[in-house]
Amino acid sequence: GVFRVIVATDSQNSVYERNEGNNTLAKNMFLNIRLSPPANLAVTSVAAGDQATSGQKLNLSFRVENQGMGPTNTSRWQDSIYLSRDRYLFPQLDLFLGSVERSDPLEAGQGYDVTWDFDLPLGPNGPYYVFVFADSGDRVFENGVEADNQLFDPTPVVVALPPLADLAVAEVI
Repeated sequence: GVFRVIVATDSQNSVYERNEGNNTLAKNMFLNIRLSPPANLAVTSVAAGDQATSGQKLNLSFRVENQGMGPTNTSRWQDSIYLSRDRYLFPQLDLFLGSVERSDPLEAGQGYDVTWDFDLPLGPNGPYYVFVFADSGDRVFENGVEADNQLFDPTPVVVALPPLADLAVAEVI
């Protein structure tokens, strides 16, 4: 946008002066400030197996691409993984599995692939959708284009409970 330059000194009136009227100066000069082209992180693929066991590992692969016109403004952010009973991600309600830390900037047009084993907690069972939420802490400036920061594997993972233990007394002493 277009901005006018105004310089003010002693704006809190901390210094006692005889003439306070000369502490501000506005220049009849207008600046046209344009944003650098922002990044746009997009999760472009998520692949998890179709079966898993509660309390075991879940293998997951995903890809994130910078589909924006500029590089990321930071080199550090996290991509978070969730299990959801439905096709909608609610980070406060869905089951958080963990995060993967990104520690390199990403130029426009570049991407990265992640393959990771996440620990499933003991207890969940049934079908779950696996979500990846890129830059879940909102560290990368994307100028409001955030809707493509999350994606889920369209095939739900069926999580089964592990077999129950069958304890038996072998001998009484």
